[in-house]
Amino acid sequence: MMNRNMFVAMAVLAFLGIGVSASANLLINGDFEDGDTGQLGVVAIPGWNSWGDAGWHNDDAGCVMDTKGMKFWWDSAGMWQDFAAVPGTTYIYSVQVMDASRDTSANNWDFQIEAEFYDVADTQLAAVALGYFDSSIQPDDTWVQIGDSIVAPAGTAYGRVVLRLWDWQEGIGGALYFDNASVVPEPATLAMLTFGGLLLRRRK
Repeated sequence: MMNRNMFVAMAVLAFLGIGVSASANLLINGDFEDGDTGQLGVVAIPGWNSWGDAGWHNDDAGCVMDTKGMKFWWDSAGMWQDFAAVPGTTYIYSVQVMDASRDTSANNWDFQIEAEFYDVADTQLAAVALGYFDSSIQPDDTWVQIGDSIVAPAGTAYGRVVLRLWDWQEGIGGALYFDNASVVPEPATLAMLTFGGLLLRRRK
């Protein structure tokens, strides 16, 4: 249940017209709109790190949500991005995934979004799969949002989002498209952080 201080913070934000959704995305280039199109490992995608080359920064018609997105066709490739995180804060991870009918097979790949947290010594504190796209049950040519929320553990200095194909099986093939990745502080948490900043500015 929302306490009085949280309610006041949300009310102030609403009154001031301060949004707590898209603008709160902690990821750089989460929509993959920046950077040249091309094969993973050959072109640099601003904000993102990657491994492997079985991926493509693409602008294929019908396979992006805006003008650019990503495509993986083997689990030898993946992407990740780090962000500053606060212990005890809840973060909502999400990404849109699509199995295109023109790029599918009888036994297609699945897709996973993962959350990781590290301390100042780069020691991993947690690693959790937060969302799973099962290509055997999802309809073709339909964007599906996957993800979940997670609380940063004690000692956290930064968090990480990891995007990858998953669940290799005999005869697997095809590819999956993904777009609009985000990590957002829980709206109530963001409201308190913003409200606190407003109070500090007012006291100055």
